Amino acid sequence: RMMKRINYDNLTEEQKINLIVTGQVQLKDISIGNGIMSAEEHSYKDVTGHFCQINWSLHKEEPSSYPMYRDLVAKSDCVKSINFDLKEAVRLIQENDNGGDEDGPSATSSQKQSQPKSHTMQPNGFVFHESRCGSTLASNALAVMEPSQHRVYSEAMPTFKVLAKCEMNGNSCPKGTTVSLLRDVIYVMGRTNDQNEQRMFMKLQSISTKFIDLFLEAFPSTPWIFIYRNPVEVMMSQFTYGASNANCVRQFQNVPDDVKKILSNNGKTESTLSPEEKCAIHLGSLCKAGSKALSATHTGRAVNYEGLSKNLVSKVIPNHFGVPMTEDARERITIISSKYSKGRGNRKSKWKDDSERKKDRATPEIKQASELFLGSSYIQLEDFARQSNDDGVNLL
Repeated sequence: RMMKRINYDNLTEEQKINLIVTGQVQLKDISIGNGIMSAEEHSYKDVTGHFCQINWSLHKEEPSSYPMYRDLVAKSDCVKSINFDLKEAVRLIQENDNGGDEDGPSATSSQKQSQPKSHTMQPNGFVFHESRCGSTLASNALAVMEPSQHRVYSEAMPTFKVLAKCEMNGNSCPKGTTVSLLRDVIYVMGRTNDQNEQRMFMKLQSISTKFIDLFLEAFPSTPWIFIYRNPVEVMMSQFTYGASNANCVRQFQNVPDDVKKILSNNGKTESTLSPEEKCAIHLGSLCKAGSKALSATHTGRAVNYEGLSKNLVSKVIPNHFGVPMTEDARERITIISSKYSKGRGNRKSKWKDDSERKKDRATPEIKQASELFLGSSYIQLEDFARQSNDDGVNLL
């Protein structure tokens, strides 16, 4: 769909506000200053939103070509953007929706006639995951099943920036501040000027699973899933391009107390951990966080990579996320599932299941680390998945 491009140069303050409030521009990123550390509980400050016009039709029509939100942002020519105080943006949008001018402040009479009515979508589902386990297939399926009605954010930076600033690298914002900011960031991300868009889903970065409690506090009634995979398979996928490029190794930070006991019992030390062991420990921490959240709430569901496409169509999307599954939607999901989920550029190829191949080629080091640091977590997640299927537990 052709969009009328916005000229970001020399916009007045009123024009910026109008574009944000009416949903003609979307939140591509945020910047958080150090002032947030001194914010009052359940509030925040010093946060700037960066808004630009996102060409959502690209992702809706071919999500595997733009598997991550950053791919869509880059293709949407978002070099320039509108920089605006996030808290003020939220206030203006809410003021507009609570009886203000539906066409946005400062709109001229001709603009009012031409602008679609804007509204804000609340999240209809979160996708958390272990990484390298089919989460992008899930987000692609949600996008393509009802492209006109669905907006899907795949590992968008704004939510990650909240966690990075407030929860990672030794940083610590007041919990109420993090939850309040997370809620407002997602609120702004749900702003649209497309009357057809009715549902919003978010696939988060795998590291976000460690902070799943914050998302659930911000949106306690929103259904969510945690996707996981056979330990050896996910480890082999992580090491596809070598240990130095394995994301799980780069994200390894420390050894949890319960893992220290495992190391001691097996004659290992923290200082001599291999890349395989660091990877398995990191993935294990994500799986344990997922299991902990599944134990604490009834809005989540554990979903195995094996049979993922079929499970999405028959159970997860219609029964858990509550979205009717039509024959057309089923067919679109089947088609997208046959493609490589991250089909950027020359990688637009037909997908082939390589699970058995991964197991056959697994090194002794990967097999041992998988069993030692991921085996028990996998069994626990399988138990949660069986409960969901057999008893309806964790289903809305």
